Amino acid sequence: MNKLKRSSDYLLGTVEKQRQKRYIIDTLLATVLALGVTGVIYILHLYPEIPNISFLYLLVVLGLSSTRGLYAAIITSIVAVLSFDFSLIEPLYTFTIARPEEWLALFIFLVTAIITGRLASALRQRLQQATQHAKETRELYDLVNATTNEESLERQLNIVARAIVKISLRWGYMIAPFSYLMRVVSLFYRLMHAS
Repeated sequence: MNKLKRSSDYLLGTVEKQRQKRYIIDTLLATVLALGVTGVIYILHLYPEIPNISFLYLLVVLGLSSTRGLYAAIITSIVAVLSFDFSLIEPLYTFTIARPEEWLALFIFLVTAIITGRLASALRQRLQQATQHAKETRELYDLVNATTNEESLERQLNIVARAIVKISLRWGYMIAPFSYLMRVVSLFYRLMHAS
């Protein structure tokens, strides 16, 4: 039991480390891309020449939300609003906005970016779920097909045991060693034929 607890603690620690690494990467990616767009707008003097140039940030938000998730989209939106305000809105190089319509524009942009980020992220998750469901359905079909093509009950049980081991290994844990599963299958087979 102690071994099982230690291995589950190890797996949880690994998952937590992966999650932290993903958050760091998403934060860096979102920040760099948002600041990059701000730099392009600033260097090319696109604002205020093109009043709606802030929609360029939406492309970054949509791209990150569909590839990285909602967290990256929200970070991008916040960094975009702050960098746009700091670098492009009068008075420059402060987080102060002189005109009320600029506040409204930034607020609308932030809300729009978060909503579109959420929608793109949800779409991405649905696609991943559908892909996983299709894969599982195909595996079940292959398993049923393989077992119905076998006449021997022992071979059918062997196919099922192998499928259980294969799936459990892919999920990151092992239900039981294969040799143990084969002993259970053999015992089950003998019991079925004994009656």
